[in-house]
Amino acid sequence: MGFWNDFSFWFVFGCRHIININAWDHLSILMLLVLNTQKIQTILLQISAFTIGHALSLTAFLILKFKIPSCLIEWLIGMTLVGYSFTIVFKIKRLKTFKYHYILIIGFGLCHGLGFIQPIQLLLSSQSLWSTILGFNFGVELAQLVVSCLFFLFYLLLYTLCNHRVYTILGYSISLSIGIFALLVSLQRLFVCF
Repeated sequence: MGFWNDFSFWFVFGCRHIININAWDHLSILMLLVLNTQKIQTILLQISAFTIGHALSLTAFLILKFKIPSCLIEWLIGMTLVGYSFTIVFKIKRLKTFKYHYILIIGFGLCHGLGFIQPIQLLLSSQSLWSTILGFNFGVELAQLVVSCLFFLFYLLLYTLCNHRVYTILGYSISLSIGIFALLVSLQRLFVCF
């Protein structure tokens, strides 16, 4: 297959990676990014920062052929969700400043990118590394942007229909629920490793 055939295969694969109920970690981080920011431009920049981190770790590990136990990667992914949800719930101001916030989001992307290395390595043998990396990450980016815009519209509707206090309590409740769920999943995956 040629570059564009490989690219389109991986583009669709990347989209399906996000628009999938098993992608609870990606959907959760997108929901948290939307909850933490009320401006669509900022949300779109944050999604791109997340994808940059995702692409960097995926590219580095595919080129260098590192192996990390998947249970440790899954634990780390869950812990990024725990950390980010708790920064929202407990209003940790320092991490909300521009510099720290984007470093944190790129860090989340780095961790989440590690989670897809093994499935891609299994399918990569006959295809170009660059068409795989580019196609997959562009697919992930497009799907994340679409899902984030849908989340944003949903929260905009809630904001319009509810008073500010209800909207705020709902946002904290969602953040806390994601954090607790991610903590439970992370602990379970950590116990699987040992």
